[in-house]
Amino acid sequence: MLKSLFLISIALYFIGLIFLIIYLKEKKYKFSLYSEYLFLSGLVFHLIHCFFCPLKNVNMGQALSFLSLSLLLVYFLLRLLRNVKVGQTIFFFFSFLFSILSFIIPKSQIEIKNFSYTFFVAHIIITILGLGGLVSAIIYSYIYYIQERKLKEKSPSLSDFSLEKSNLFSLKSLRDGYVLYTLGIFMGYFWSYKSKGVLTKFTLKETSALISWIIFGILYYIQKKYGWRGKKVLFLYFLGLISILLAIAGIRIF
Repeated sequence: MLKSLFLISIALYFIGLIFLIIYLKEKKYKFSLYSEYLFLSGLVFHLIHCFFCPLKNVNMGQALSFLSLSLLLVYFLLRLLRNVKVGQTIFFFFSFLFSILSFIIPKSQIEIKNFSYTFFVAHIIITILGLGGLVSAIIYSYIYYIQERKLKEKSPSLSDFSLEKSNLFSLKSLRDGYVLYTLGIFMGYFWSYKSKGVLTKFTLKETSALISWIIFGILYYIQKKYGWRGKKVLFLYFLGLISILLAIAGIRIF
């Protein structure tokens, strides 16, 4: 039953992506709306699946599924609260990609023992939500870079957002995501200490998570302190994204 719900959400995401491609080609706004409706419907099935999916065992697939869910929640919350449609193509594409990857990777599990199940679940959810915020910041920073380049080349501007909006959303996503990610990481260290007797074993997952935490902390500081944005910070965002992907890949799946 749970697998069927997830398959329905993936199917709706796929059809929504097709309508989005048609919109990008034909420039007819109705296809963009159809895409949003389909992704929103898929999000409902995805939420139901994640709500009833047990987290006593965790794997890389579940992490990617929650990351996909977080990206869509960020997008639709912005649509609902601020009535802005920013980066629809990027958000929908990566949400669909992460959902597909979460479905096809091996489903070997990591057993959770000797500590509070509720605490571990909270650690997973908070960390994934933090990752959703950080990935959103990466997306908005890239949008800022593209928009800035178009303005310098005097090319037609992207219609749905401005430099100010993309920079504002990038900073807010970075700030909120970093706070949640920090809390999630330290909860993970605490859980590791209580369940295994060590804070960290410096595995690929733990080391990459710590490196990404440092990178995004530096990013937020230099953007707030010195106003760096666009091309100046894009390389650091890229390094942060690589660290996040390595941390996810470091979750044992074999």
